[in-house]
Amino acid sequence: MQHRALVEGSAFATAVGSSCSWCDSQAPEILCYLQSFWTGSFILANFDSSRSGKDANTLLGSIHTFDPEAACDDSTFQPCSPRALANHKEVVDSFRSIYTLNDGLSDSEAVAVGRYPEDTYYNGNPWFLCTLAAAEQLYDALYQWDKQGSLEVTDVSLDFFKALYSDAATGTYSSSSSTYSSIVDAVKTFADGFVSIVVSLR
Repeated sequence: MQHRALVEGSAFATAVGSSCSWCDSQAPEILCYLQSFWTGSFILANFDSSRSGKDANTLLGSIHTFDPEAACDDSTFQPCSPRALANHKEVVDSFRSIYTLNDGLSDSEAVAVGRYPEDTYYNGNPWFLCTLAAAEQLYDALYQWDKQGSLEVTDVSLDFFKALYSDAATGTYSSSSSTYSSIVDAVKTFADGFVSIVVSLR
């Protein structure tokens, strides 16, 4: 969000005939530092902590950097980016065995999501906001794929896709292909599942 604020601050300054030299100099620095949060399989939420670092805040971060005009950019963790999707799976899966509410649900089914697996606040219960954030990231990704007319499955995001569509394989799929339609349908069903969990617990 800090990176996005500086980029947008610079654009606003230019639009009103001014400039923001601090925005221009610091935005690239923050973007560079942001890459250090990628572990290779998920986005680390906190450094130097006894916690796993898997945290719903990383889902929120992806949502807040969502740019409808952007591609599936890994460096800013756009919702449809391979890194953001891999992270989504890691974060969601970290709650599958924690809450009895999630017992018996398969990897292709949505689950109740909490703040982070080690949470003990009010016994570490699932949170509506976190569960809906898991849905919102996927809805944003669906929007991006539709806008660009294709989706890409990479080595980084393959596990995310295979959990929802067993025939998923690395490659780029045009929106006119049957594979694209199958994957998009599976992702939408998955996203809707998070919303259904919240609705059922109202």
